[in-house]
Amino acid sequence: MGKGSFSVGDGVGRENEARDRGPAGSRIRASHQALVAEFTRLALGRRSLDALLDEAVARIANGLHVELVGIFQVVHDEGGVVLRSGVGWDERRLGQPLAEGGGDSALEHAFRSREVVRVGAPPHLGRLRGPKLLVDEGVRSGMSAAILPPDRPWGVLGVYGRERREFTPDDVHFVESIANILADVIARSRVEDELRDRAREMSLLFRATSSEAASFPDALRGSLDAVCEITGWPIGHAYVLSDDGRRMRSSGIWRVDDPERTAELRERTEKKEFVPAEGFIGTIWSTREPVGIADVRRDGTFKRHRLGRRATIHGAFGFPVIVRGEVAAVLEFFSYDPISTADLPLDVVRTLGSQVGRALERNQDAESLRTGAERLSLALEAGGLAAWDWDLVHDVTTWSDELFRLLGHEPGDVEPGWSTWIERLHPDDRAPTEEAFRAAREHARPYHCEVRIVRPDGAVVWAEARGRFSFGRRGKARRMYGVIMEVTERRRMEARLVEADRRKSAFLSTLGHELRNPLAALVHGVGLVERHATSDALRDVCSMMRRQARHMTRLLDDLLDIGRIERGSIRLDRRPLSIAESLERTAETVRSTLEEAGQTLEVSVEPPSLAVRADPVRFAQIVSNLLVNAARYSDAPGRVRVAAREVDGRAEIIVRDEGIGLTDIEMRDIFEPFFQSRPGSGGLGIGLSLVHRLAALHDGQVRVESEGPGRGSTFTLRFPACDPPTESGIEVERAPAAPRPLPSLRVLAVDDHRDSLSALRELLAASYSVEVATNGEEAIEAARSFSPHVVLLDIGLPGKSGLDVVRELRSAEGLERTRWIAVTGFGDAGTESRILDAGFDELLLKPIDFGELTERLERHARRLERG
Repeated sequence: MGKGSFSVGDGVGRENEARDRGPAGSRIRASHQALVAEFTRLALGRRSLDALLDEAVARIANGLHVELVGIFQVVHDEGGVVLRSGVGWDERRLGQPLAEGGGDSALEHAFRSREVVRVGAPPHLGRLRGPKLLVDEGVRSGMSAAILPPDRPWGVLGVYGRERREFTPDDVHFVESIANILADVIARSRVEDELRDRAREMSLLFRATSSEAASFPDALRGSLDAVCEITGWPIGHAYVLSDDGRRMRSSGIWRVDDPERTAELRERTEKKEFVPAEGFIGTIWSTREPVGIADVRRDGTFKRHRLGRRATIHGAFGFPVIVRGEVAAVLEFFSYDPISTADLPLDVVRTLGSQVGRALERNQDAESLRTGAERLSLALEAGGLAAWDWDLVHDVTTWSDELFRLLGHEPGDVEPGWSTWIERLHPDDRAPTEEAFRAAREHARPYHCEVRIVRPDGAVVWAEARGRFSFGRRGKARRMYGVIMEVTERRRMEARLVEADRRKSAFLSTLGHELRNPLAALVHGVGLVERHATSDALRDVCSMMRRQARHMTRLLDDLLDIGRIERGSIRLDRRPLSIAESLERTAETVRSTLEEAGQTLEVSVEPPSLAVRADPVRFAQIVSNLLVNAARYSDAPGRVRVAAREVDGRAEIIVRDEGIGLTDIEMRDIFEPFFQSRPGSGGLGIGLSLVHRLAALHDGQVRVESEGPGRGSTFTLRFPACDPPTESGIEVERAPAAPRPLPSLRVLAVDDHRDSLSALRELLAASYSVEVATNGEEAIEAARSFSPHVVLLDIGLPGKSGLDVVRELRSAEGLERTRWIAVTGFGDAGTESRILDAGFDELLLKPIDFGELTERLERHARRLERG
């Protein structure tokens, strides 16, 4: 309901907040919006007003489930109200004047106040009485909305029920929307009726207002000629408004049949000026109406009667020319004979005066358009744009000068047209351009393409063309117009950006590889020290070093994942996933981090069977990043609560902490890469950005809420829920364990990073027969002589790469049952595809988790034992 709207009677009109805000309210609102949209589409069509009114009442009755809907037209001349269309009324009431019960009825009040009035049961209406019509129909509640076209009010749209009912703001808005659409249609109908009436008026006189009249003087001259020719009057003259707007003076424009006979009249008239209500001209000016004089010699209002006698004139008449609501000129005509004023064509000339004024307005508008076109041309030139216009009906094409120059020509050197345009395009771009043109024409959509233009001197430039078609009533394309802009520099910049992005990706990939190698050496070294540790203090140090190495690995993985998501190269293995099991496993992996930060973790899932379709690894990454973030930005002691629940068919996971909280600005930027609310607290500022992007890849969302600094933060994840999985799908992370002795297993480890290779060799040598190599050639030689059961092969080797080695040895004699495991610091999806395509069986990402490696070696050993 608009500003100032009100309701009266029995409390009707109080908002039903539960219905308005709940799911039912949302459905009703959506239904109303759909009905309004469909009715708008019908209103834009060419239906008659009566048909549209009938459609409106039917749709409202169906949408609001009410017994009575009526459209009442206020008939001003008769002072009454007519039921123009309705649902639920006695048909005998349609089209009949209704007794409304006085000016204080709800209908009249809606009409006068231009607001929606909601009423209760008559006669208990407070200060507004019910119309007799509504009382007779037993109405107990309803609404009345005025139908208000821009030029003048038209009527009222009423919605009524025979039972008590509270109409919600959504109901009111629905009725208002239909009333507003009807007002627009009625205004359009009025304009169309007026245009039809004008078209019927004295077409012979409109010659004076033809499009050929380039100026106001030309329009006045044409009007004098037209009136004199049609009426046979011999003399016509035009007065125009002075520059200061205070007087009417001669324009110098005459139509005379006998210049010698009228010479003195014209000479003396040229010097005359009139003020409003002064003489013949002033009277026409002030009354704004045509005036006729039977004989100027006997009429006191004609101040030039002596001149009239000498020129032997008798009859006279004149009419005003009104431009933009003001009298801009007065045209006067004279006859040599006395006339009967009843015979004067005053209605015709009144119309002519109006049309001459409109002609001037059109000419002024045309001049404004020409000025605007010149300004547009300057703007196009300043913006480096070229324009074209193609009349498809007559096959006439207009190009701006800039378009000729874009093609490498001077204006006029070539014939503008489609064939010329196509000939100037690069051969590879012609067919796509013609296809884009056909598609835009057939499907009535915008035309857009980027092409290469080959200029006469051989230079190649890029251009972007955008255009639109206009269509006739039968859907036939009649015109195409648009603009073209050279985008050569933009294409160069885009190419540079693509190259910069490629280099960035290459840098990140190399960074990951170079950082993973020393991390691998550290992790292997820690494993060796931990294996031989003899004191709790040394074991604690080893545990600390392992946690920090994992932290560095997690930071590295997050950084590389951001790059993968931006490139669209990240792949998801989505499957039904138990939220309870996933949260339990994820909590175990970050529990030590939370404990170090002095935080206790509470987890609840309701119902326990709640599940989502997600990549298990990425889902755990999302949740663990939120938990690590909570630990990082919370002071000890504190609690982190994780709760999962089902809301409207979606799984909702809420992570609450009691930490430092967030300001409004921080909440706005929290998911941007590298943003940190507390710089120096650890991390790279990419964990939450990764959460946001990974959630989006799962068709989910994440939002953050905080009551302010020091009040903690709440992160809410929402994913589409699904049926529970038949199996867990959670890969259990096991702590590293010493391998079961399998002395018969031969392992070849190949890595050019000597520190990492040395530590790995020591770890493996305790349980397996091990050989090592530091490059591709050594790896090939060792594999042929050692015949390993398993090859741990680094990809980025000097000389022959690991891919080259596996391709050469995969089917070599004695190595048919060898298990080839790729070990790499490059973790992108493209590398994984190349590795598996080359013939590797498995992939391990540095730094290797020794417990995971041990499991893989044992699995292969068991396969060998089974033969």
